[in-house]
Amino acid sequence: GTTSVASWLHGHPQIFMPKIKELSYFDWDNPLVGVRKRKDYFRFFSGVTAEHKVVGEASPNYLCSKVAIDNILTFNPESKFIVLLRNPVEMAISLHAQLVFNFHEDEIDFERAWHLQSIRKSGRHIPAHCKLPNFLQYKEVCSLGNQLELLFLKVMKEKIFIILLDDLHHDTIGIYRKLLNFLDVGDDGRRNFPILNTRRMGRPSPLHRFLRDIGYLKQRLGFGHIQTSVGKRLDSFAVADSNCNLISTPKPAVIAMLEKEFSADTKLLEILTGRKFKNNLCSRRQSTTALAVGE
Repeated sequence: GTTSVASWLHGHPQIFMPKIKELSYFDWDNPLVGVRKRKDYFRFFSGVTAEHKVVGEASPNYLCSKVAIDNILTFNPESKFIVLLRNPVEMAISLHAQLVFNFHEDEIDFERAWHLQSIRKSGRHIPAHCKLPNFLQYKEVCSLGNQLELLFLKVMKEKIFIILLDDLHHDTIGIYRKLLNFLDVGDDGRRNFPILNTRRMGRPSPLHRFLRDIGYLKQRLGFGHIQTSVGKRLDSFAVADSNCNLISTPKPAVIAMLEKEFSADTKLLEILTGRKFKNNLCSRRQSTTALAVGE
């Protein structure tokens, strides 16, 4: 959901958000090369004017990073944080689909990928084209309760705005208005909320991988962020590819296993937020007419 929310905020006249998402400037423990030089990071904000009361950016990996929160607070102690949350079981399955889609994961069956976690933590059975080996640790990455607890220890609750993905589905306008109030900007009258970056359900062709790798190479050589050029075209090639291997939703027994695995973390999430985190996998139909259900 972060892609959609970031695009809505980008359109607000009092808010400046770079067109490019996931700059990953503050999560130095991210294995992918993000924007690391201060001057390069500031370049993405060259369009800021006196009309902008709020300046921000959207990098979902900041929450699970071990260093990003501290780096952000060092950069600006008055920073505000917007956190989008969902049921950890749903997140783990969606994360797997996304990693398969982007060639970081080569095990299409989620259950087998889950049971490979301990082996992969030791550095074995890492897919050849994987640029994000730490993200193959699905339980750790999707333990949102632990991550939110750490954020609460470092940041005052008044500076944190939490959005549940289910709420974003069912009350988009209401959540958007509350978010603008949190940021202390006026209602811009937005009534159209386009859906961006919905959950990926298959693996595209080798052409997609080739273009992705060109984008990473270009980024490492200092020619800009991956999403500024080649990266922006990757999804259009992939979605149009008719040779995708579709990924099915895991069987009920696997979902039950995940609910048990994440039970403690889900309970922590519910304590921290005062909300219930339902698992909608068995009832929700994947639809491009609903709000985005995956990063």
